[in-house]
Amino acid sequence: LQALGINVKLAFSTVFFLGGLAAGVGGVLIAGYSGGVSPYFSGTWLIYGFIVVVVGGMGSLGGSALAALLIGISRQYVNYYAPGLGDFVVVILLALVLIFRPQGLLGKVSH
Repeated sequence: LQALGINVKLAFSTVFFLGGLAAGVGGVLIAGYSGGVSPYFSGTWLIYGFIVVVVGGMGSLGGSALAALLIGISRQYVNYYAPGLGDFVVVILLALVLIFRPQGLLGKVSH
């Protein structure tokens, strides 16, 4: 990038700042939604985030957004008709994606 006239240190610092800002905003939103943060904070949100990224496809922002919608809607739908089975459906969706499309919904095939 430096050969193209781009200040690499500034670009790196900007991307690092934006990533930290996004993580901070996400933390504030989750803390507000869950009612607070403690050392005993549940790892459920982290697990759901991991599942969304795997189902959507590594490196695919659109795939992660699609997976978040698919997982969230299907989980709520199943919990409405069969309370307690929503998490089971999320795991089934994860397993189906890993079996039939290991790169994720919108992930690129790597050779």
